[in-house]
This record gives sequence, structure tokens and C-alpha cells, in this order.
Amino acid sequence: MKRRLLRHKFALWVIAALALASCSQDELADGGQGTPLPPGEYPLTLTASSIGETVATPATRGTVDNEWDGTEYVCVQVYDNYTSGEPQWSNATEQEYKVTKDGTMTKTSGNDVYWQTSGEKKAIRACFVAQDPYDPVPPPSSHAVNADQSWNSEYYKSDLLYAGCISGFAEGKDGINLTFYHQVAKLTIQIVRGKDTPAVFSVTGLKINRVATKGDFTAPATFVDDDDSRYGRWSNTTEVKDITPHETTADYPDNSGILAAYEAIVIPQTVKANTKLFTITAEGYSDFAYTTTAEKEWEPGKEYTYTITIKGDRLEVSVSGGNIGWGTDGATGSGEVELP
Repeated sequence: MKRRLLRHKFALWVIAALALASCSQDELADGGQGTPLPPGEYPLTLTASSIGETVATPATRGTVDNEWDGTEYVCVQVYDNYTSGEPQWSNATEQEYKVTKDGTMTKTSGNDVYWQTSGEKKAIRACFVAQDPYDPVPPPSSHAVNADQSWNSEYYKSDLLYAGCISGFAEGKDGINLTFYHQVAKLTIQIVRGKDTPAVFSVTGLKINRVATKGDFTAPATFVDDDDSRYGRWSNTTEVKDITPHETTADYPDNSGILAAYEAIVIPQTVKANTKLFTITAEGYSDFAYTTTAEKEWEPGKEYTYTITIKGDRLEVSVSGGNIGWGTDGATGSGEVELP
């Protein structure tokens, strides 16, 4: 039973390069900081690099696998003449960008934005909500994950990404790094063959029981530059449903012992002790379940890997490290249940 913080590992990296017309150091020196720039001379344009963190054998292609699929539309808000505190985003310029597979961002709507003075700062935030319809919106006040994530598309459409930064002209003219972070959490459940597992034992399904699938969301504070500012806050996670997770199709090595593996995107929430969390079905057996032994908080931007080992006539359930998908973070609790 291990616990590891994920944070940086599953971040989606998007480089926002500010492509500005050339301006020599002499020109800047002559003008000085705070000098008005020629109107329309220094446009703010965004381009995206490829995603920095990928997996070797992703089950799907999309942001959940830290790759752009080429169908994503991102909402960008730019607040001019930033001074202090959280910007009034209702006064920001809103733009829409499409991200291609190679990382190119193409503006599809919204007014152009220009640097106005050499001493100006701009606050920038961007959001990707992977739900249908693909209508780019600012950070939403609530978000829901799909209950049936068995389909690749519904698993993919449960994601929520956010990026934010504040940059001045001096550093921004040569490029700004926007890092997108998952605002939801991820579960990976691996069912592993034990020493005495029957040779014909076959897992046929898994269900995540009665967890929150929707919650109110407050976006991160853009003006704070620390780990906590990368992730928003969740509340009112009272809409609960069963989740059918996505079964991975990765080719595991023959010696891995993995009988089946599942992934699901979940709303950050607290799972209470004595919760019947997983129900597993296996051919020739009655359903059996894993019940939590301790309270656990699923935090935004983390993955929780549950390893379930079949040992003879019982299950041994642990929460351990692994490396499928975004990265890992162990959760508290272990237990076992008798097979019928």
C-alpha cells in the first residue's frame, strides 16, 4: 500500500507563444517601461506544443491520455492591463481556439488582442470542457462526468482542463508557457492473478458504486502562483450514480498477471469508510465487492490506482502505485472478501 502525489505527472503542457513583431533592445531602451506601443503592432497569438506527458500504450487518444485528438476547442480569456488580485473575468476578451493533433492552436472566433504598453501585464486563463456539444466555455460553475464510461467517447468526454497565468510584455514577447491541469480525478482498477487463482478465472465486469458524478466547481485563483493555484475547488457533490468504467485495451506483458484493468474519470470527493465501492463480476461466480476500510479524499489532479489480487478462494484488495494513464497516487485502505 503506497501513496504518491501526482500533481506534475499528469499535467497537459501547452506552450502559448506570444508571436510579436520584432523590437530591438535599443528601441525598448529608448521607449522605457510603460511606453505606449504602436496600436496593432504587437498581437497576442497562441500556439500549442505537443503534449509533454504521454503513455506508452494509451487505450484512447485524447486529453485523458495527455494527447490532443485534434477535435478539441479551447476557450481563452485575456484580461488587459492587469494590476493585482483576481481579474474581473467578465471584462476579459474571450477567444476560441481549435487545437490540432500536432499542437497547433488556430483562433476560430473572438477579437484579436494586442500588447498596449511595454510595461503592461495580461492575465490569461484557458479552459477545455470535454462534454458534448463541443462549445468552448469559460471555467464552468459545475461539471459532470458520464455515468457510462465504457465507451471511449464517454470516458473522454468526462475531462475538465484549466490553465492560467499572468505575464508582462518583457517576458511574454518571447513566449508564455500555459500548463493545463486536470481538474477531475482518475481511478485505475487492476485485477491481478494471484498464486492460487483458478486458471479459468475470467473477469466479466466492474462497477463503481454510488459515487458523485456532478459537483459545483470554482476555478483556481490565477494571481496565486503555487501548487494549490493549479486546481479549483469542488463542493455540493450530491448527485450520485453508479459508474461503469472504461476497460483498457492495452497489451499487458504475459508475466504481468493482470486479468483486467479499468479506468474512470470521477468528480473529486470524499469516499467514506465502509463504502461498497466496487462490484466485480466473474464468469462462474456470484458478484463480489470491495468495501473501503477508511475514509479517502479523491483530489483534483490525482490518479488513484486500486490493485485487486485474486488469491485462491478470496480477494485481496490494496491501493498501490502503478503507472497507467496520468500518473499515480495511492489511496488508503485494503481488504478482502470471500468468493462464493
